[in-house]
Amino acid sequence: PEDGSELVLLGRSALAGGTLHQQQFKADTLTLAQGHARTWRNAKGQFNMLSLFDKPPSAKARSAPSPTPVRSAAKTTQAVAPWRFAVKQIQLDDFDLNCEDQSVQPPLALRLSPIKAQVTGLDSGSNKPVKLTLQTALVSGGTIQVDGTLHATTGVVDLQLKMSDIALAPVQSYLSTFAALQLATGKVSSHGRLRYGDPQGAGAQLVYEGQLAVKQLLLKEVTPERPFLSWDSVRSNDVLLTLSPNRLDIAELQIEKPSGRLFIAADRSVNLTDVLKRKSAAPPATPS
Repeated sequence: PEDGSELVLLGRSALAGGTLHQQQFKADTLTLAQGHARTWRNAKGQFNMLSLFDKPPSAKARSAPSPTPVRSAAKTTQAVAPWRFAVKQIQLDDFDLNCEDQSVQPPLALRLSPIKAQVTGLDSGSNKPVKLTLQTALVSGGTIQVDGTLHATTGVVDLQLKMSDIALAPVQSYLSTFAALQLATGKVSSHGRLRYGDPQGAGAQLVYEGQLAVKQLLLKEVTPERPFLSWDSVRSNDVLLTLSPNRLDIAELQIEKPSGRLFIAADRSVNLTDVLKRKSAAPPATPS
C-alpha cells in the first residue's frame, strides 16, 4: 500500500514436484509456513487488499486526448492461451492474520493465530471444486473449524462450520453505534452448514443451517453503569438463516436464567428506549 505498511510476511516455503511447460505450471505440494498477514477495512468501507488492484489514471493520462485509431493491414494475431496453474495440495501452517475494521470507532481488531489450512485439487483449468480444511483460534477467545468445498470459477461454497466459544467483546464497537450499552461478557458457539452461490440448489444465495448458542451474556447500561440484560444460555438446535431472500427460522429457543431490567420513569420513558441511540435529525434546508 501507499503507506508502505507490511501486508504479508512469509517465513518459510517449500515446493515439491513442480514443472513449468508451455504456460502450464504444475506441482504436487506447496507448503507455506510461519507467515503473517494484515487486512483492514478503512473508514470509507474499502478493503485494503482490493485497493491494491486499483490503478487510477494519472493526471497526464486523463488530460491527454484519445489517439486516433490506426488501421493495420497486418493480420490479426491469434489470442494467447491463458496460463494454467495446478497444485495437488497446498498446505498453510503456523500463520496468523490481523483484521481491522476502521469504519467503526474504536476500530474493531481481531487476530487469528495460529492458522492451519489445506487446499486440495487446485486447478485453474478445471471446473471441479477444491477441498478446503481450516483450523484456527482467535486471540480474543474461541476456535473455528472449516471443512468443505469451494469453486474458484463460480464462487459456489459448501462448508461445514464449527465455531466454539467465540468471545463477543470485540464487537462492542458495532453495538456502540446504535446503543449505549456495554458488552461485558458473552460468547457464541455454532455448528452447521454454510452454502453460498447456488440459489437453485440451496433455495437462496446464502444459506446457513445448524445449531446456535449464546452463553454467559451480560449487557450493562453505560450511564449509570448497571446490569441491563443477562442470561446463562440461549440456544437453538434448529436455526435456518438465508439471504436473498432474507429469512430467519428458529424452531425452538431454550433460555436459561434470563435476567433483565425494565424501568418506567415518571415521564413514562422506558430504559429500553433510553439506551438506543437516536440518529441526529438532518438540519433544515436554508431557504434560497
